[in-house]
Amino acid sequence: MKKTHLIRWCLGLLLTLLPSLAFAQGQTVRGTVLDENGEPVIGATVTIVGQKTGGVITNIDGNYELQVPDDAKISISYIGYLTQTVKPGGVVRLVVDSQSLEEVVVVGYGTQKMKNVTGAVETISPKDIQDLSVGSLGD
Repeated sequence: MKKTHLIRWCLGLLLTLLPSLAFAQGQTVRGTVLDENGEPVIGATVTIVGQKTGGVITNIDGNYELQVPDDAKISISYIGYLTQTVKPGGVVRLVVDSQSLEEVVVVGYGTQKMKNVTGAVETISPKDIQDLSVGSLGD
């Protein structure tokens, strides 16, 4: 009877410690993402390189907190800035991607760059259409 009790106790201890050993294989890192002027970047995406899930976005102060495995790298991206791959933690300054800042035309089925538009382009101000009913907008 004592031997069975000892085996159950050891098995229970093993099952209790096993999850904590699995989570001990990483660390929580905190960092800040800033733009070229030193202002915080709100909503920048921070992901672990090589993983498809588990990313976070920066808060209103440009800060993030992320659980990463040991020796991992993170990728930081934001619209209009170059994506950077860095060590987790610390302060990262994003660089503007000036090549991607081109004029974009919104069309009914998606978006196109201005240089790729082959039809006529019309600019309509809200003042021109504010008194029209929805049915006559096509006229």
